[in-house]
Amino acid sequence: MSDKIQLQLRRYAESGADDAFAAVVQGCLPLVYRASLRRVAGDVHCAEDVTQLVFTALARNAAKLAEHPDITGWLFTTTRFLAAKTLRSQRRRQAREQELYMTQPVTHTDGESAEIPAVLDDVVMELRQLDRQVILLRFHRGMRLSEIGAQLAASENAVQKRLDRALEQLRLKLARQGVTSTATALALALGNQSAVAVPAGLAATATGAALACGAGSLLAGSSLMIVSKLQLGLAAAIVAVASSGFVWEIRENTRLRVVLAQRIDADVMALKQRMVSTAQHAESAEADALSLQRALRSAQATQSASPSWRELMDPQAQAKAAMARGDKLAQEGKLQEALDEYLAGYRGLQGQRGGAVWQQMLLVAFTRLGRTYPQALAAMRELRDVAMQKLAVTPSSRELMAEIGVLNERLGDTRASVALYDSLPAGHPGRQTLGLMAHKAFVETQRYADALIGKPPAAMMRELEMGMSSSVGAKGSSSATQRGFVISGALSNIEVLTGAGKLEEARMLTEKLLGFDNSEATRSAVEQRLARANSPRPTS
Repeated sequence: MSDKIQLQLRRYAESGADDAFAAVVQGCLPLVYRASLRRVAGDVHCAEDVTQLVFTALARNAAKLAEHPDITGWLFTTTRFLAAKTLRSQRRRQAREQELYMTQPVTHTDGESAEIPAVLDDVVMELRQLDRQVILLRFHRGMRLSEIGAQLAASENAVQKRLDRALEQLRLKLARQGVTSTATALALALGNQSAVAVPAGLAATATGAALACGAGSLLAGSSLMIVSKLQLGLAAAIVAVASSGFVWEIRENTRLRVVLAQRIDADVMALKQRMVSTAQHAESAEADALSLQRALRSAQATQSASPSWRELMDPQAQAKAAMARGDKLAQEGKLQEALDEYLAGYRGLQGQRGGAVWQQMLLVAFTRLGRTYPQALAAMRELRDVAMQKLAVTPSSRELMAEIGVLNERLGDTRASVALYDSLPAGHPGRQTLGLMAHKAFVETQRYADALIGKPPAAMMRELEMGMSSSVGAKGSSSATQRGFVISGALSNIEVLTGAGKLEEARMLTEKLLGFDNSEATRSAVEQRLARANSPRPTS
């Protein structure tokens, strides 16, 4: 069964309706833009250009693609191809500009990039077509399992199993490349792509650029007609001049030929001089490139006994290496040296885009070390104090608020996050970040409206669906533990929705949970949560 995107594309191909193609762009824009942004290393302007190219290609090939079995996969593949082509063109242009001393620096955004690195896109492309289609529809298009099942003519249970197998294949392929993870972590990482905002107005720009390609043939035909008319006019003028004064025309034409030949000779000479100069610049640039390559090989060869070349260039690789060294030192009983390694890795990630995941992993190492070495907990408090001082200078920084919230959570001091949350005015963007970190504390104190700010109803439903998905593949004791986490989180969210007056959302979440686990214990726990949500609230 075709989805709404496929139906709108077919209508555009058959009737040329602009509103149909605009609907296609609106539905697929987040997938294309976020994939472009990852492939061009966070360059917002370049990602917007790639997005327009993709939808232009879609408009030109609408007739062929109207019956394509996997339009989402085609968009994903075309985005990767055009992004790579754009980057190559950009590099060549920058090289030419450097030769002419006209280099323009490429500007990257300071905002969040896709949490998912481009290497994950490459691994997704290695999956089988149906597995890749399920991944793209679920995490890139944001479709529910029931919607995917309707499009693929499969049951929701079959789609869930297919999604689990695809995530497991992703995990295995990443493991072969040295990247260890779990299917749950991959699902959460893929689901976080929706946090990347699409620039306002990009949908209208991409739609207009794509539809404009249809006018190109009309302009080309008009140009040919104009040229033909000009040729006829010139021929008539020549006949008229010949009839009035053929001798004068010959002399004038001879003079014009001499002048034209002189100008052509001058232009050819100038062009030859520019070609010689460009060739000299090219030879010089090639020699410099060879010299740099030799220097790079020499530097890489000298790093055999030192940290790897990638570790020297990539802050995340440095953090990973520091964490490994710290773990080894902790096993050897060298606790202060282990703490120093953890601190070096953590501080190296501060201010780096995409370093939040490794910072949290290092904080887990801090917490583990703090069980036997209290100085580790003191170091975490010092990191929190430094972040609070920075926040006083830049009070609107959501990154600092997120860092403070994670540190408070690891220190078991979520009350501090609640206090910081309460100090912010209503509508402040930092309240959402801190609300998520202090969610548990808000539930314990029955501040249900505040708990919803950090985790809205849609996020609660996605959390339950991902937990259900990850628990399917678990076995043995890990399966029971995973199910317990899923049920506990869903019960807490049901209490929040009920207490905040979101009764319809609470009903939907309850039905979803009982469909997953309809045991007597779970039903009883739901009743207890509902009773607590309806009980009198403590006064502050």
